[in-house]
Amino acid sequence: MKISVRLGEAQFEKSTKLTLNLSEVQICQGRFIIVQCGDQKFQSSTEKTSTPQFSDCFSINIVPSQRPMILFEYYETFIVKSSVYKAFVIIETNHLSYNKDVSQWIEFSNGGRLFVTLRLCN
Repeated sequence: MKISVRLGEAQFEKSTKLTLNLSEVQICQGRFIIVQCGDQKFQSSTEKTSTPQFSDCFSINIVPSQRPMILFEYYETFIVKSSVYKAFVIIETNHLSYNKDVSQWIEFSNGGRLFVTLRLCN
């Protein structure tokens, strides 16, 4: 049995870290999402906007008798640092019905939002 995860539109705060030391100015170069369920881990494409339109789709293998939780992590990439963890959200999957899409906005711990569609299937 699988859970299909499709990522859609996201809304994140524009991120620019400015400090008094100009050598430490960091400008966000892109944003991406890590989707994890147990030992299965997937990474979205990297989008270069604060309102990305992700189109990634992942299939998570699950044991039929279990309804695991799915962890979504939000990262930003910078020129100086490769990527920086920003926020997370964990969602339960016990509300999923077989072969029916469940679309919803999920809210990250920093206030960012991501539209996801989940489907329980074979």
